[in-house]
Amino acid sequence: MKIAVIGAGGVGGYFGARLAQGGHEVTFVARGRHLAAIRERGLAIESALGAATVRCAATDDVASLPPVDVAMLCVKLWDVEATAPKLARVVANGGVVIPFQNGVESADWVAAALGPSHVLGGVAYIAATIREPGVIAHTGTMARLRVGAFPGGPVGRAAAFAEACRAAGVEVGRVGGSQCQR
Repeated sequence: MKIAVIGAGGVGGYFGARLAQGGHEVTFVARGRHLAAIRERGLAIESALGAATVRCAATDDVASLPPVDVAMLCVKLWDVEATAPKLARVVANGGVVIPFQNGVESADWVAAALGPSHVLGGVAYIAATIREPGVIAHTGTMARLRVGAFPGGPVGRAAAFAEACRAAGVEVGRVGGSQCQR
C-alpha cells in the first residue's frame, strides 16, 4: 500500500514507521530539523514494543507527494483546514485521507475539501512524541488505531487500510462494522 504521512510527529511518525517496517511504501511530510534528520539518518522509533529505524522518502512539500492509497493526516487540528485541499491530487485516484486529530471537526473539514468519498474516520491511541529530530519516543505500550467509513463512504478502503495495518503488526480495529457516525 502507498501511504503518505502528513505530519511525522509522535502519532504519524510512530504509525508510519511501523507501516514502513511492514513493507508498505511510506512517504513522510515533516519540516525543519526533523525533516533533515529523517532524510539523513531515517526515522527512529524508541518503544517498549520494539525499537526500529526506517528509511523512507521525506518532504516538506505536500504538492510533491506521489498519488497514494492512504494519506494519514497527523498535523495539529489547526492545520487541517489549510492542509486538506492540498491533498486533492494525492488522493484523486481513489485514495483516502484519514485524519488523526484530537478534534471532531477534522473529518468534516476534509470531506468539505475533498468530497466524502475521500475521507475515513480515524482515532489513534498512543503516547508518543518527537524526542529529538529524527527520533520518536513511544511511552507505554498502547499503540492502536481505529478506522471506519462514514455512511455511504469508502468501506472497502477502511477494510484495506485495516488489513495493511494488521499485516504490519499495528493493532487496528474498524469502527462499528466500518461505519462512523457524524
